[in-house]
Amino acid sequence: MKLWRWIRAPLLCLAIAPPAFSACKIDAIAEIPVKIVNNRMLIDAQINAQDVKVAVDTGAMSTFLWDDEARRIGLPLAPEERAQFIGVGGEARVLGTLIKGFQMGSFLGENLRLAVFGTQQRRRSNAVALVLGDDFFSKFTSEFDLAHGVIRLLRPEGCQSDQMAYWSHAYSLAQLARIDLAHPRIETTVVVNGKSAAAILDTGASTSVIALNY
Repeated sequence: MKLWRWIRAPLLCLAIAPPAFSACKIDAIAEIPVKIVNNRMLIDAQINAQDVKVAVDTGAMSTFLWDDEARRIGLPLAPEERAQFIGVGGEARVLGTLIKGFQMGSFLGENLRLAVFGTQQRRRSNAVALVLGDDFFSKFTSEFDLAHGVIRLLRPEGCQSDQMAYWSHAYSLAQLARIDLAHPRIETTVVVNGKSAAAILDTGASTSVIALNY
């Protein structure tokens, strides 16, 4: 399923002060304000000019809409035969829809085809319409600046990994696993009690968890 058909956003160059970094150029594609609510990352956005809430979930491989919210917004729904979703209760029916306009912060998207399924078990006041998965973030160099309440989508050119921390000389760096476009997720290796383990950076999880065998 093709996710983003067309993206419009201004390009702003982030200046990097040290002379040694002069060959590194970072274009800022978009800035997206984000709030932390009950350890969840939420974005105030608009779908077809209607206000909605978006959950940032890097643990979700695909971006999707909840069925009840898609119907509330009045989006056209049709069966999506090429997609399937397996949940606790087994295979769920997947629908598809076309969003003419989508905006969050300075990010603008047009003619976006997304999957639609499920019904969230939440009160209407806390309802999230769209879950933004890792298939979206894998298309950008993504910066999660939660201390300042913003996600930045960047496009670096001629930069080494240690040059990307343009905001400070003091930082920590972790090597991420090469992304699998068929199953995108943010994965790195950690050491727990002297034993290496794969770890997933999942912004959709409100707490950190570890498997029992570690």
